[in-house]
Amino acid sequence: MLKKNKVVLGILLTVFSFILISCSNQKNVIDDYINNSKEAHVVSGGELQFMTDKKWRIDEEQGPFDLQLWHDSTYMGVMVYHLIDFNDDLNSGEKLLNFHIDDLKGKRNDFIEVEPLSVLENQGNSHISQVVYSGVKKGESEKFIYFFNMITFDDNPDLVAFVLMTTHPSDFEKERPELDDILSSGELLKP
Repeated sequence: MLKKNKVVLGILLTVFSFILISCSNQKNVIDDYINNSKEAHVVSGGELQFMTDKKWRIDEEQGPFDLQLWHDSTYMGVMVYHLIDFNDDLNSGEKLLNFHIDDLKGKRNDFIEVEPLSVLENQGNSHISQVVYSGVKKGESEKFIYFFNMITFDDNPDLVAFVLMTTHPSDFEKERPELDDILSSGELLKP
C-alpha cells in the first residue's frame, strides 16, 4: 500500500510539474505578445506613419524632427520633405541625404563611414537608401552609430522621408533587424 501511494504521489508531482511548466511558458508567450505588439507613430504633418514595438516612446522635447522616438539608448528622428520646395541643390532624396551627412560630419569628431550606401526595395512601392557612420559629439567622449536613411515613395515622388537613428556601437548589430523593420513599415497616409 505504501509503495502504491509513493507511485501515485510521484505521478501527481510529475503531472503538476508539467502543468506548472506549461502555464509559465504560456505566461511568457502572453507577456511577449503584449510587449511586442505594434504601435503606429504618425509624423506631425500626418503624411506618413511608422510601426514600432510598444517599447518605443515619443520624445516630447522640442527638436528639429517631425517625429522623435526612443527606447533605451536608441533614438529615431524623422523629417518629411517635399522636393518641390527645394532648388536644384537639394531637389532629390540623394542630395538631401548627403546634406544631412555633411551637416552632422561638421558637428562630430572621428566621423567614419562604417557601411557604404545601399538601397533596399520595399514591396515595390518605396526605396530606402541607407548609410552608417560612427562618431563622437564634439566636446564629449561617448561614441554613437549614426544610421542615415532616406525613404522615397513611388506613389508620391515629391515626398521623401529622412530618418536618422542613433545608438551605441555595441547595440547596433543586435538592433539592426528591428530598425530595418521600422524603416520598412514607413507608409504614406496621404499619397
